[in-house]
Amino acid sequence: MEKEFNILTVSSYKNFFLLMKPYLTGFGADNIFTASSIAEAQKLLMTKNISAIIINTPLSDGLGLDFATECADKKFYAVLLFAKAELFGQISEKASSHGILTLPEGTDSATLSEAFSVLVSTAKKLMCLDKTKEKELSRAEALKILSRAKLILISSFGMSEEQAHKYIEHRAMEMRKTKNEIALSIINSYG
Repeated sequence: MEKEFNILTVSSYKNFFLLMKPYLTGFGADNIFTASSIAEAQKLLMTKNISAIIINTPLSDGLGLDFATECADKKFYAVLLFAKAELFGQISEKASSHGILTLPEGTDSATLSEAFSVLVSTAKKLMCLDKTKEKELSRAEALKILSRAKLILISSFGMSEEQAHKYIEHRAMEMRKTKNEIALSIINSYG
């Protein structure tokens, strides 16, 4: 199943979403969610599959920079941060080291369009990396299960590593199951 491309906009300024909507349409977002505070945004991040986050600082419950850096560092989110002109230099310097795009409020429409284009392409690339990471984690988990089952066979039945491996392979072919299923049954029975 293809992962949805969803955008979250976070701003205490009620008209921010209306100002951004013309730029956001046309980039193929499945959904655009809005939040007016960090707390509300965090709740949405827990319940929705978000790919890109746009934050207009400051927010009602904080500046938003820590929230932005946490989002950029913790998970595969592309983040765009709008900062007031007087704070832009300071915020931009801190945010850029986390891969966060930063723009001053009042940015012209051509720059906004380009920034959204970069945000969307970054988010889509990160989505691909996220899928790869999930596959790698799944493979790593399968290897852990297989290794644990082999260890049980070695310690409980005196098999060598090679014999344990062949035993699991043979049982998988014989029972028409995957090696992982056989490994799990060994762990459940003896581990």
